[in-house]
Amino acid sequence: MFHWLNILIWLVLTTSLFFCKGSNPDTAKLKEASSSIFSELQADLQKRLKESIEKGGIVSAIETCKTASPEIEAEFSKKYNVKIKRVSEKNRNPEHSPDAWEKTIFTEWNKAIAAGNSPFIATFSDSKVFRLMQPIKINNALCLQCHGTVESIKPDVLKKIQ
Repeated sequence: MFHWLNILIWLVLTTSLFFCKGSNPDTAKLKEASSSIFSELQADLQKRLKESIEKGGIVSAIETCKTASPEIEAEFSKKYNVKIKRVSEKNRNPEHSPDAWEKTIFTEWNKAIAAGNSPFIATFSDSKVFRLMQPIKINNALCLQCHGTVESIKPDVLKKIQ
């Protein structure tokens, strides 16, 4: 079963995509394109993690995640001419700390969850920039082996990620 609260407590990754455009960008098209890029990026990362787990187990996948994720983000940033950034309320990597706008969205997501609703895809745009922040839904056993509750993570995995 999928629980938003568990995701937000233990890990929330988001993608902020910054599109440099002229005035009055078509936010609906940008949102659609951003979500498509996000889905493609997520699928690529999951594929690499699965391959790493098959070769060396969960502990080896931690290093793969640490190195592959920034590589994929850089590849996609260049490929689509966007800036991709993952952030978390409880980040393990200081580079994944949210900025002021992202903190505001986390607050709104927590309010939505407390009210029994799902987190939404947040956007911001002006004449120079378009930003999208989308939660990653962690609802499969593969991801929860590292991103689950402390009690559910195997000791060797927990030791490696701490």
